[in-house]
Amino acid sequence: EYQELRVLLEVMEAESAKPSDMLDALRRQELTGYVRAVATMRPSSIPFSQIDRVLPDSRWRLAFSSDISAMGELPSYADVKLSFDAEGSTMMDYSLVFTQKMLGLKKLNARSSYKINPQNGMVRCIYEKISTDLFGIKDIGVGAFGMLKGRYVTIKTVYMDTRMWIERGNGPDGSEYYNVYTRQLESP
Repeated sequence: EYQELRVLLEVMEAESAKPSDMLDALRRQELTGYVRAVATMRPSSIPFSQIDRVLPDSRWRLAFSSDISAMGELPSYADVKLSFDAEGSTMMDYSLVFTQKMLGLKKLNARSSYKINPQNGMVRCIYEKISTDLFGIKDIGVGAFGMLKGRYVTIKTVYMDTRMWIERGNGPDGSEYYNVYTRQLESP
């Protein structure tokens, strides 16, 4: 399952597929099965206690989510990207990047601090400053999103290697979902 998952994710990335792109039900089910198998049956090649050595100076892109309801809310021309600062820093950018400008909006960014629990692999990203890139002007503070400051998102790691990061979560209805992030090797 691991090899099949890697190949499918590489094909999706080569085609610039977004996580919100609607896969047909059979392909989504197949991909979800591979993700679940890797997440539940394959030991993480990077132990949770060493995630803090992998994240600094790395960039990740949400490549797939089995949570179709959440992805349906994401515009098809949007990417979720995580960009961690260099070693020694606990800061990162949690961004929604638009491949097409939406009313002049290129990017919505949450400059965040992060904490890693080495026991269970949970990475908590705490929003510090929300900004946008709007009409070509970068890093515009957004007052309306100021209410997000101090809120956080938790990535519940179940598998990680040098190219793939899988999290498992539960939706509001209790259903299990998986998100797969792929490491971006080139500069943003």
